[in-house]
Parts: sequence; C-alpha cells; structure tokens
Amino acid sequence: FLYASISGFGQHGPYAALAAMDPMIQAFGGGLDLNRDSAGNPVLMRHVPVDVVTGLYAFQAVSVGLLKRFRFGTGSLIDVNLMQAATAFLAPRLMDVVLGNGELKESTGVPMGVFPARNGMISVAVKDDKEFALLCDALGTPRAVVITKLDAPRGDFATAVAACQRVFGGADGHAVLPL
Repeated sequence: FLYASISGFGQHGPYAALAAMDPMIQAFGGGLDLNRDSAGNPVLMRHVPVDVVTGLYAFQAVSVGLLKRFRFGTGSLIDVNLMQAATAFLAPRLMDVVLGNGELKESTGVPMGVFPARNGMISVAVKDDKEFALLCDALGTPRAVVITKLDAPRGDFATAVAACQRVFGGADGHAVLPL
C-alpha cells in the first residue's frame, strides 16, 4: 500500500480537525507578518505558495514511496500538511527574524525591487556590489553611485534602494534607462 494524506495541520494534535486553506496558513504560519508592503501592512501572497509547496512536498514523498514499493515491496504512509510546508517555505525569513532578535530586517544590503523605467518597469535583483556595477554598465548608467560608496552602513536597505533610485531615476521620478 501507499497512502498519502494532505491536511492543514497534520493527522494528530490540537488543530488536526481544523480545515485550512493557503491564505489562512499564510496568516497562522507567519507569512503575512514576514510579507509587508511599504506602509508595514501585511500582504497576502496571492499565488497560493503554501498550496503549491505542499503539493510539491507530497509529490516528492509519493515518488520516494513508489520507489520504495517497487524496490523493496513495502508500503508507505505519507503525511504532508500545509503548516509544515509553510514553515519549511518560510524558513530563511524566519531565521532572519530569529537571528535579528525578533526584528524583521531586509536580508540584503544591495538594491532589489521594481523601479520605473522609460517603457515600463524594471526588476532589479543583484547580490553584491560587483553585480550592481555590472548592471550599471549594462544599462549604460555611470557607476557614480556604487553600493560600497553609499553614505550609509552596508545592510541599510532603504538607503540602498534610494541610491538605486538616484542612479536610475530622473528628476521627475521616472527612470532614464535606455530600455
């Protein structure tokens, strides 16, 4: 036999009988607390990541269960739940909070975000100063502002984003990118 169960909170425990859906687990599991807009309000991830991740974990477990069945002739009981999947999915951000003594800080000191450009928007995601300099070169923007020369300590995300806006943005707030 191969039995796979997907539930909200698992087969046992005080919440086992409760129904659950992705938005509820995002709130219950801390996802809304970790995902906020610029005003600090919780924002629901609308692409149902908890449902998707739970399904992927279940698929992976069932695949291993089938391999075990074909190879050894034994069955498996697989119990996957949304709460555990959400916790695993959020683990990096949860660790940011734990290591930051309960404070949620941005985990990078380089600019990341979506910025206005001449023909729409540009998504910037660079991991370090070298990549930022390469991005400036690729966009034909002078390297006048590179993260290492910011007037704030490394890790100050707001200042890094402001610098990115100064580099990419024009006087009217719209970017002067050659896009």
